[in-house]
Amino acid sequence: MSKKTENGTHSKKITLKPAIIVLLVLILLQIVIVSFTLINKKENYHSDEPWSYGLANSFYKPFLFGETHVGYCQLDARSWLTGEDLHNYLTVQPGECFRFDSVWYNQELDVHPPVYYCLLHFICSLFPDSFSNWYAFAINIIAMIVGQIFLFKAASKLCKSDIIALLVCAVWGFSQGFVNLNVYLRMYSLLTMFAIIFLYCHVRLYTEEGSFVKNMIITAVVTFLGALTHHYFLAFAFIWAACFCFYYLFSKKFTELFRYAYSMIISVMLSIVVFPSTFVHMFFDDVLNHGSEYKMPLINGIRACLSLIVNSVCGGKVSVWSTGKYAYVFIAIVALLAVCIPLCFLFRKEVWFKNAVGKTKDSIVYFFKHFDFMLLFIVITSLFCMTAVALSVNINSMMMYTDRYLFFIMPQLTLAAAMVIKYILSVIPKIKKAVPYIMTAAACVSIVCSHIYCDKRYLFPANITGKGGIESTCTENTSYLLLSGYPWQMVCYADKMMNCDEVFVSSVYRFKENTEEFRKIDRNDKCYIIIDSDELGKVDDFKDNDSGVAESRDTNGQILFDSEAFNDRITEQDVIDNFENVVFPDSHLEFYGTEEIFGGEVKIYELVQNS
Repeated sequence: MSKKTENGTHSKKITLKPAIIVLLVLILLQIVIVSFTLINKKENYHSDEPWSYGLANSFYKPFLFGETHVGYCQLDARSWLTGEDLHNYLTVQPGECFRFDSVWYNQELDVHPPVYYCLLHFICSLFPDSFSNWYAFAINIIAMIVGQIFLFKAASKLCKSDIIALLVCAVWGFSQGFVNLNVYLRMYSLLTMFAIIFLYCHVRLYTEEGSFVKNMIITAVVTFLGALTHHYFLAFAFIWAACFCFYYLFSKKFTELFRYAYSMIISVMLSIVVFPSTFVHMFFDDVLNHGSEYKMPLINGIRACLSLIVNSVCGGKVSVWSTGKYAYVFIAIVALLAVCIPLCFLFRKEVWFKNAVGKTKDSIVYFFKHFDFMLLFIVITSLFCMTAVALSVNINSMMMYTDRYLFFIMPQLTLAAAMVIKYILSVIPKIKKAVPYIMTAAACVSIVCSHIYCDKRYLFPANITGKGGIESTCTENTSYLLLSGYPWQMVCYADKMMNCDEVFVSSVYRFKENTEEFRKIDRNDKCYIIIDSDELGKVDDFKDNDSGVAESRDTNGQILFDSEAFNDRITEQDVIDNFENVVFPDSHLEFYGTEEIFGGEVKIYELVQNS
């Protein structure tokens, strides 16, 4: 619609389609829900979240301990850190703003590509010398908005319905999985956004909408950025590219085939040229794959991945270990064939049977003629990515947190489910007109069930008892002795202790070896002993090995501790007695409080001099 301006020319009046308005409202509501959850429910961090800040902002120092992963995994590592060390690790310091060379260096020694960390460093550089979870959450907000817009565009084209496209965005955007993804301050929301845009690019290529060259340029750019966001995007892009190459080959579109293949290869190779450490990370780094002898069998790993996806989106679950019901299905199919095959042979000359066979053939031909291969491609790529995760991740160790590696395929599987449901309902004449209403009701049930049956992960409630948590004790005149499991766990405390005077980090398994270091603590400060009760529990579970030596292993089978010097089981009281009788005989420990850090309980004791 246009109207006349003062100079007599006509200008177009821009109007938004009702579907676009509804989409914007949905996105706004989804952002409000996720933001509310972040502000009111998220009390602590997964260890990787403060690591995001450290890897992005710490100047040429990727880890608090050592320069590689080996340094922070050594049980006998022990070190003094100042509050300034922790503060500088998490924040950008004046004079170090926009130093992306440092980000690149840190990521070469870590296990991920650098794009997310560069974005986070850019935002933090705008607010130097400060720390806030909103800096990382800002990236998630942008990814949420862009991802939902492109998911709507892709669903609208594949489902040929704006209403069903809105339902897809609603089911995914209001699911508990969507909340879990976006309250987690890591690169996975950005990765999911690139995966959705990548899907949309292929929808345009499949429907031949717009210029092929323009579509391929955009697809190549998205591939390049996605590959530099997470290594799993390479697996995602590879299988999508394989599907499309076969599609172009069998469609005899040889020109498109070669243009597409060259563009994808160039974009991937360019990402590796820009960040050569990708090759090392993918083929020589074994951080996620440790304890491989304790991994699930592949088929069970795939089931576990599928269960996490279904649970995140609609609250359902898939059996990981039980196989009995599959045997019953197989027996039922065999029995059905045993009955049907003889009957078909018996009635093969009957007119009604020939007519039925003819109609069946016509239906099959019609199905394949009108079959949407994008649905098949979505299923194949999703299954391939689940297989990649099952092979590369120790799900027994990561457990429910394996979902972070699967978030980026959840939107396209939600879309695939909508396509299947729409097709099935549309072929039933009596309910064909009611398809949008039926799917709306199903979407509401799915959303409700996801919030009832899916765990609210990545919130980490503090569950503080006593006088308070660690932050309530922290001042510039406070010193800490932290007894935890591995040195890397210090990153979970960094934001809580970054305003303290000093902290000594020691493995709880070797605390008796550090008596002299403990005594160096500044006794003019307020002094607190932090004991990781969860790790002490592992020490309590020591078992004698074949040599009669006390030994403890983690869930991956990795030996946590084995020493003939400490065959006695260690309890929390043993630690307290050691501090009061050996380390500081002139003082005693007074219980201050407890707090859950990264899902495990820590005990806080104040070191008080005897009167």
